[in-house]
Amino acid sequence: MTFARLLLILGLLIAAIYLFVQAPAPLPDGPDPARDGTRVSALSIFDAANTINAEARKIYTRDVVSAGMEAGLAFGEDWEEAGVDKGPLPALFLRKVAFHLEAKPERLGLFLGSDRPINPSNLFSGPQGDHFAAMMVDGAPKYFSGPGFGEAAMFADYAVVQGCVTCHNDHEDSPEQNWQLGDLMGATTWTYPDASVPIEEYLEVLEAVYAAVDLAYRDYVRKTQSFGRPPALGPTWPDPGEYRIPDPDTFMAAVREASATSTLSHILSALPDPSALPNGSP
Repeated sequence: MTFARLLLILGLLIAAIYLFVQAPAPLPDGPDPARDGTRVSALSIFDAANTINAEARKIYTRDVVSAGMEAGLAFGEDWEEAGVDKGPLPALFLRKVAFHLEAKPERLGLFLGSDRPINPSNLFSGPQGDHFAAMMVDGAPKYFSGPGFGEAAMFADYAVVQGCVTCHNDHEDSPEQNWQLGDLMGATTWTYPDASVPIEEYLEVLEAVYAAVDLAYRDYVRKTQSFGRPPALGPTWPDPGEYRIPDPDTFMAAVREASATSTLSHILSALPDPSALPNGSP
């Protein structure tokens, strides 16, 4: 291993600590391996971002929506309307994440679609429809590019909890009412305008995903405070005997912990070959 590669790995590990735990104390002035001009493929951004998003949705669906409904909380499509005491369904939570991502300067796009969506605006068409048809056959991620969006990646969205299945089967506008656990219900598509990025930008984009998840959850928490019966807010989760939801810090700590190992693996896998590093040598 070259010295340059060692510095790069150490720099990434420091950045990972910032991403997954908390910001460390400011580092002293000196060489910054994240700024040495090394670039990595944007495809790795998609892999890591999808890991974060998938864990966030799983936790939100299983531990907030499903558990919250058993505790007496309600969730629905009209959750943002005034006077409606509901939270966002999992798909709408992801839409909020996408909304907050779109407002950020990191330029990462996110779209949830299906060939049988409840909302017609989520229907796949064009190249996305073609790639999803191929995904229905093998379930594998699809990477592609095109004018107007740059690089893209599509990842399978499976029914991982019963709440997703029940909601879609019972919805009056659902074109499919025979969903089962484990079914491929749709896919998330990520876009980024550049084929490669500096490592510093790579890490900033991943932190933007965490920030967008945080903002989406805070939108829900903020709405609950207007309920006729607001749920308790704190470091605990809802259960059949307790009408409560976790505070944003608790929720995000769970998301970061659940995604940390896989996301760090994606970061380290994105490192270039030593011969591609500036001033590197075998």
